[in-house]
Amino acid sequence: MPGGVSTSVNIGSTPNIYNYNPTNLFWAYGLAVLVTMLSVAVGMRAIVVNGVSHETSFSSILCSTRNGTLDNLTAGFSLAAEPLGSDVSNTKLRFGLLRRSNEDGSIRRAGFGIDGEVDDLRKGTSCY
Repeated sequence: MPGGVSTSVNIGSTPNIYNYNPTNLFWAYGLAVLVTMLSVAVGMRAIVVNGVSHETSFSSILCSTRNGTLDNLTAGFSLAAEPLGSDVSNTKLRFGLLRRSNEDGSIRRAGFGIDGEVDDLRKGTSCY
């Protein structure tokens, strides 16, 4: 080999060895199934207690946050620019049935409001 160095190289290989233990597999999958079943049970109970299911889409949030009082309170802060005025940031909100009803007075609206304009929301109460 002109200008090079000659050397000996040893090449070896290590085989992968697997140790299958059915007990470990049972515990891992058993706990995963148990936690999944508990999570589903909690979700089903929430649907039964609330009487309805909800999602986190923009439309759902929009429907539950509309209120004329809050629109007036947050005038000038529609983009939530910081710092918020102290009258906005110190206002305590509740979620429930707004005391104002629709035009014919038959069905009340659920939403956020300030204390004194919101009643407790109970399962089975008609609201739109």
